Formats: sequence, structure tokens, C-alpha cells
Amino acid sequence: MPAVGIVLVGTVSLCAEPWQIAFLAVEPSLERAGPHNRAAWETAATLGEVTLLLRRANGSFEDSSGNVRRLSEFDVAWYHQGDAIRRTAMYQGESLAEIRRLAQNGRGVLLSGGALAMVAQLGLETEIRPQRHDLGNYRDPGAWSRSRRRTRPSRA
Repeated sequence: MPAVGIVLVGTVSLCAEPWQIAFLAVEPSLERAGPHNRAAWETAATLGEVTLLLRRANGSFEDSSGNVRRLSEFDVAWYHQGDAIRRTAMYQGESLAEIRRLAQNGRGVLLSGGALAMVAQLGLETEIRPQRHDLGNYRDPGAWSRSRRRTRPSRA
């Protein structure tokens, strides 16, 4: 039987110690986050040592104890935007600059959901401009079936 394996290549060296993950949020607490953002938080907790970092009004980050934290303390910063696609305060100011510095210094940045559009503000994507669209009820199977119905002209 052939052996199957996975090779991880990235900016973080593979070692026995868990990754230090900064999970970024604009909400004032995890309890105020929507269901998709909480699901991403739960996933992050399975991948390493995760710390919730809340964006402060001045653009810096603080942990749940109110301690100011720098992204440079972490291996990876993850910003998920799954419950709304509108641009948040994370797309500007010091928080954006700190995410950019983390990437420039060879650390990991994971943008998921609507946050993927942040590649433009970070200067990581220069060929295309990500577009954001409110998809409304795209998860509703009824919306799909209604949009796929076609009427045939009558053959009288």
C-alpha cells in the first residue's frame, strides 16, 4: 500500500510547538461576532494556540484581558469576514499597516470570506481589483431553484 502524506510549505517552520495564531476581530467581543466568524474562531482553535485580538479605536489590537498586543508576537494573523462583506475599520489605519508589516516580514496572513478583498488594500494583489457583492440569500436552495426555472415558449 503506498504511503500518503501532506507537506506543508509556508513561512512558519514546522516544529513540535503549536502555531501562535492571532484571530482578528472588529467586533467588541467573541459573543458579539456572527455565527460564521465564531465558526472560523472554533476552527482556528483546532490549528494552534489562538488568541482573539480585538481592534481598538486607534487601530491597535488588544486581547480579551485588555492588553495591547502586536501581530509580530504571532506566527499567523487570521481575519475572517463571513457574516458581512462591508468594509470594516480593519481595512484602514494602523490595523491594516500592522497586517501589511506582518506579511512583509515573512509571517502568515490568512484572509478568508469577505476579508479576501483586503488583498487590494494590503498591496498583495496588483493585477486585479477584488469586487465585493452582497450575495443575499445565495445559501437558500429555494433561491437557486427559482433562478434556474426557464419557461418554454408555447407551440401553438
